Amino acid sequence: MAITSIGHIALTVSDMNKSLDFYTRVMGFPKVFDIEDEKGNPWIVYLKVGNGQFVELFYPAGEAPLDGVKRVSFSHL
Repeated sequence: MAITSIGHIALTVSDMNKSLDFYTRVMGFPKVFDIEDEKGNPWIVYLKVGNGQFVELFYPAGEAPLDGVKRVSFSHL
């Protein structure tokens, strides 16, 4: 069985504004919608890469760890 496409890639970012600038202005991916958490806080921003393909950008969750640095990472495909 061959993989022929990926629906989305999810990334946790440290600075949503800078990330949106990069993915929309530099990469040319339009922002299509956002999702809020159960408390109404920003949670995920979706960018369209192609037909049925998206980049999900997650805001950093919760408090920073003891070293004061919020972690950014690949989350899932």
